[in-house]
Amino acid sequence: MSSQLDIGGHRAEMVAEDAVEYHEGTDTYRTEYDAQTRPVTEAVVEAVAEATETSPLDLPQLHSVVDPDALDSLFSRRPLGPDHADGTVTFEFAGCTVSVNAHGTVEVREPADEIR
Repeated sequence: MSSQLDIGGHRAEMVAEDAVEYHEGTDTYRTEYDAQTRPVTEAVVEAVAEATETSPLDLPQLHSVVDPDALDSLFSRRPLGPDHADGTVTFEFAGCTVSVNAHGTVEVREPADEIR
């Protein structure tokens, strides 16, 4: 099962196997990405949709808070240099705090008054 998604003017296909898991101990939703097969931006939108119980198509445009191409580029594997840079980018999107790290994890935290 898959669905099409517009991320900052780019079409992406979301595949059902890209699981988003809720972690009760930290009150976060997490998913993983591999920049070679799944763009960071796709993982972000999917995780926020799951956290907010909103269709990905009903979320605000990601480009309203972050440059999707820059985010994908920042966490893509580069042929020159190490496979992964080290670091984390954190931003607010659709009322959630989103953290993306260079090790392939997207973590979404809901606003405090909405945590389960």
